Amino acid sequence: MQNNNLNKISAEIGTKIIFLDFDGVLNNSEYHTRLSKSGNPTSDKYGELFDPSAIERLNRIVDATGAQIVVSSSWRYLGLRRLKEMWKARGLHGEIIDMTSLHAVDDIIMEKGLDWLENSACGDDMPTPRSMEITHWLQNKGCISPIKYVILDDMPMPTQLQPHFVQVNPDYGLLEQQAERAIQILNI
Repeated sequence: MQNNNLNKISAEIGTKIIFLDFDGVLNNSEYHTRLSKSGNPTSDKYGELFDPSAIERLNRIVDATGAQIVVSSSWRYLGLRRLKEMWKARGLHGEIIDMTSLHAVDDIIMEKGLDWLENSACGDDMPTPRSMEITHWLQNKGCISPIKYVILDDMPMPTQLQPHFVQVNPDYGLLEQQAERAIQILNI
């Protein structure tokens, strides 16, 4: 039964995915400092406000590639329905189709064992919880047809994900050159 559900999601997702972190990518410290200094609100009923410039750049990526969104952000706690509601209310293009699993790391460790974790590469190549969640999603939900994907995040990713990774500076959020790189990755 579970495989049928996974296949159903995979068949619906299309071929281009943006794994999206919100904090540091869509909201950033520079924008929030400007809001605070001007006395404007920094959040709404969903959480911290997104920088309009970052929204514009993400919208451009989505429009140029037709990519769909898989939320890899800690904002997953809002739930898929509420995230979709926020997406529309905040004027973001494209569609949130899924979230990475909050339990992916536990699933991987249960499957591979603690020895795997202890023997994993160290330093820059050590799997991070976020990278394990994304890899888990790709292995379990992106398996019907090859997909193109990009990861937009302010946290580092291990070597295996680097060809698909655009690291964003959390002080400034998604910048123009990073949006261009994401479009290149998805449209190759």
